[in-house]
Amino acid sequence: MNPSNPPVTQIPMSVAMSDFAGFLTTDLGEALIASEVAAVDRHLPGLVGYNMLQLSVQKARQFTSAARVGQYIKLGFAPSLDSDSHDNVWADYQTFPIATDCIDIALLHHVLEFSKEPHQLLREADRTLTAGGHMLLLGFNPLSAWPIYQQYARLGNGPAMGHKPIRQGRLIDWLSVLNYDVIHQQSYFYRPPINKAGVLSHLQLLERVGERCHLPFGLFYLVIARKRSFPVNYVRQYWPRRIKTARGMTPHSKLQAKSQQGDNNDAMLE
Repeated sequence: MNPSNPPVTQIPMSVAMSDFAGFLTTDLGEALIASEVAAVDRHLPGLVGYNMLQLSVQKARQFTSAARVGQYIKLGFAPSLDSDSHDNVWADYQTFPIATDCIDIALLHHVLEFSKEPHQLLREADRTLTAGGHMLLLGFNPLSAWPIYQQYARLGNGPAMGHKPIRQGRLIDWLSVLNYDVIHQQSYFYRPPINKAGVLSHLQLLERVGERCHLPFGLFYLVIARKRSFPVNYVRQYWPRRIKTARGMTPHSKLQAKSQQGDNNDAMLE
C-alpha cells in the first residue's frame, strides 16, 4: 500500500446527514428542496394508497403536503446527532421497525446516497411495500454540475458533502432486479448551482426549457416505480403447454374427450 495514498474512510451516515443539514439552509439548498417538493406534488396525487412512508435527508419535516393518504409515517434515522421529536419513528435505515407489506407509497429522499449499504436500504423499503405499491426516489444527478459544486464546497470549507450520488440508470437496474416497473424518470433543476437567491430566481426560465425538452443534466432526478404483483414469467409456466394441447386435438379426439367426461359425470351421479 502506498503511504501517500491512505484509504478513504467513509463518514458515518448519521454524521454525514447532520453535516449536510447546513447545505439545506443555504439559498441553493432551499431552492433545491422547493423544486423537489414541486416535482413530487405533481405526481403524488395520481398514486393511490393509504399508508405513506418517508425517509428523508431533511429531518423532522413532512416533505410533501399533497399526500392524499390516511397515515404519513416519517421515519427518522437513529442514531442521529440531531434527532427530532417531530419524526414519528427513529430507526436504523438498514432494518425498519415496520411490518412487511403494509406501506402503499414509500418516499426515499436522498437517503440512498448517504447509506453505506444502499442495496440493503432499498431491499428494506421494498419489503414494507405492498404489491402494486409505489416507490418515489429522489437523488442527485452525477451527470450534472452537482459533482463540481461538491468539489467547490469541499475546497471552500462549505457545507460537508459526505455522500455519493448514484446514477439514474444504475438505480433503475436495481429496481428491475427487485421486480419493479419504472413509470416515471426525469431530471429537474437545470439552473447552475449558484448560492445566490436573486440569481436563481432570474434563471427560472431554464427550468421550463429543461423539463419540456427532457434534458438529462438536471441537478437531481425523480424516479417513480410500481411494485409488480406477480413475477413477469408467471404465465409462461402453463399457458404454452395448454395451447399446444388444444391446437393438437382432432375432431375425433374432442368427441372422445366429451364422451369420457359424460361417463365420469354419470358415475358420480350413481
